[in-house]
Amino acid sequence: MTRKWNRRTFLTAAGIGLGAGAMAPFFPTTVADAEDDGIQRLFLFTHPNGSIPDRWRHNGAGDAFRSGEALPTMMGPMLAPLDRHRERLVLLDGVDITSSTLTAIGDEGGASMLPGHSARTVLWSGARMIRNPAYANEDHVRFHSNGPSIDQLIGRSLGTRFGSLVLGTTSWLGLDSYSVWSFRGASDPEAAIIDPQVTFDLLFGMVDGDATASARRRAERRSVLDVVRGELTRLRAELPSEDRDRFDRHVASVSDLERRVRDGAVTVCSRPDRPRWSDDNEQIFRLRAQVELAMAALACDLTRVVSLALGKEGGTLSWLDDGSDPHLASHESWGGTTTEARMAAAEIVTRQNRVVAEEVASMIDQLSARGLMESSILVWGTPMGWGGPHTNYNAPFVLASGRADLQTDRYHRWGSYWVGIDSADPPNYWVPAGGIPHNRLLTSLTLAMGRADLDRLGDAGGGADLDNTPIGELFA
Repeated sequence: MTRKWNRRTFLTAAGIGLGAGAMAPFFPTTVADAEDDGIQRLFLFTHPNGSIPDRWRHNGAGDAFRSGEALPTMMGPMLAPLDRHRERLVLLDGVDITSSTLTAIGDEGGASMLPGHSARTVLWSGARMIRNPAYANEDHVRFHSNGPSIDQLIGRSLGTRFGSLVLGTTSWLGLDSYSVWSFRGASDPEAAIIDPQVTFDLLFGMVDGDATASARRRAERRSVLDVVRGELTRLRAELPSEDRDRFDRHVASVSDLERRVRDGAVTVCSRPDRPRWSDDNEQIFRLRAQVELAMAALACDLTRVVSLALGKEGGTLSWLDDGSDPHLASHESWGGTTTEARMAAAEIVTRQNRVVAEEVASMIDQLSARGLMESSILVWGTPMGWGGPHTNYNAPFVLASGRADLQTDRYHRWGSYWVGIDSADPPNYWVPAGGIPHNRLLTSLTLAMGRADLDRLGDAGGGADLDNTPIGELFA
């Protein structure tokens, strides 16, 4: 039987793939080659307790966001930190986590739901909820997703050492619906790694940091490439004539790789430092440490899919310097007994979201610095829109990418959602008002990742029966 070769086979045989290369202090990668093949990276990020849509879409003293148009200079109270990246951004306004509002499996005969925090479980799956046997009688945390999440669906097909890297920041995370967001299948969650030191040990713990050993391995790889060249020449004679042209192109790529190794031109990704010990009171430190490790993993091609969550839905530790309670503030922004109490709580929620926007801007900086932005899509989304009444409609999403086939530098809005929190009118507790199901965003992401086959996300009777049409406005 004729052996089938591809680029990964060549690199693995040469000790440059995820085998020998993964154990070296510097990881020769083929990022540029990967881009030629259209390989992409997906980074999913969420934070708890929602937002305030009117504050999110308000652009401060700048020009208003207009649906379908280019983004103006971003000066709003929440999103201003992202302004330096606006040419790579897409803001999606009026997206509903519709699948979360359907009657959950195990609640047959029950009414449609407004699950609030629990919608985290379907944020990246678009499925209905299903009763979680471990919490069957706990009203607030009793659900899981009834289908796999897109990080797992995409990651499992890429052949990287880690299909999907799932990271968190708090030891409060469990397997309840406030905690989990990544699912291998129905009610089959992937627990997040919450300690950056554990993340480091998993990804890089066996890596030797000795530079002399690195140089020795580089010389060994050059020798192995010589062996591979001879093997390929022999194998060419065994191939049918119609396969030899493609084979010759592969041999040429090995020759180019040999030259790049010889000349020191192979892109390398270095092992990051092991983070110091931290505890749950250092949410932003842990977030930044997890992001740095995730970026290194993407650059080293240990994974191409990352999903990351700051904190836990519901009761979670603060990430503000003054320790303001993020969960209480979200409630009080709607339920405060006086206008003054509501406004004070809204200011806390605003500062929380602004800090998160600053961290998202830093994530984009790091993708750009590593040369990965053109092949990556970063998504910042939340399972709730306005955290005050815990509504799952009008959940804001921000996309960032340098991909040429995505139409960035745009704002898109659906529906007629309006909260009125900063007006003289009392805050408006609204119901669905013409938004789109977030399944459309999920299928847009899978399509952008080259997975046109994943066009009915969710589950039968739930997400898959919703509108899964990709959002055409996203594509150039």
